[in-house]
Amino acid sequence: MRSVEDHVRSLEGLLDELERNEKTLDSKIDKKKVELERNEKRLSTLQSVRPAYMDEYERLQGELNDLYGKDNDSFQHALECAACLYVDEYEHLQGELNELSGKVRTEQDEQD
Repeated sequence: MRSVEDHVRSLEGLLDELERNEKTLDSKIDKKKVELERNEKRLSTLQSVRPAYMDEYERLQGELNDLYGKDNDSFQHALECAACLYVDEYEHLQGELNELSGKVRTEQDEQD
């Protein structure tokens, strides 16, 4: 009978310890929930706030895009001009070559 009473007392002690542990864990869970809610609110606030430099950044990004487009157009124009110069020079040299070929033929015909 005494062993049963001892066993009951030890089970009651374990039950009390279990209840204390449960309360401690519940308290920790509640603290973590509060912390999570606070952090979620802070995250929401941070996500909705627009950085102070964002307007300037977007303005500069637009200017950069415009300048890039103008620079690209200028570069394409320069390439086209260079190609025209090379074509003109080629045609000029081709004309001179034809002239010289004609003179050489004329001189050969005269010698024959």
